[in-house]
Amino acid sequence: MARLTFSMAVSSYRFVVIESMKRQVDAYFEHAGEKYRVECKGEDQSIKAEAIDKFFMSLDAAGISGLFVSMSGFDVSAETAARLHGKERPILLMNGNETRAVMTLQVGFDDVIDQKRAYFDQRSDPYYRVAIPNAAVD
Repeated sequence: MARLTFSMAVSSYRFVVIESMKRQVDAYFEHAGEKYRVECKGEDQSIKAEAIDKFFMSLDAAGISGLFVSMSGFDVSAETAARLHGKERPILLMNGNETRAVMTLQVGFDDVIDQKRAYFDQRSDPYYRVAIPNAAVD
């Protein structure tokens, strides 16, 4: 979806942090002057803090923010981890309802990112839940 929405977007890639350490991200895009690395999970269980901590290690370049997409949502520990890491690097959280709404064109991906980033910048809260008409709550 990022490749269809933003002029600068690439799919999954690997990069070397130091000679013995490699990282992988699921996507990268640029929007409204911000650069995002993306992690996507389609697991049955809500994401926990450990997954957020691991993703944070991939946000190791100046000016990079994160978008963590989880089809099963996030537990409280994950929200807390994203909030704590947000003091150093923003990590926005996107749930399954929001993802399905973007994929079915109920809401624009750029609108979702704009709303989430504005909420994070105003309140330091990484998990703004975008209002989706007729959607269940994650």
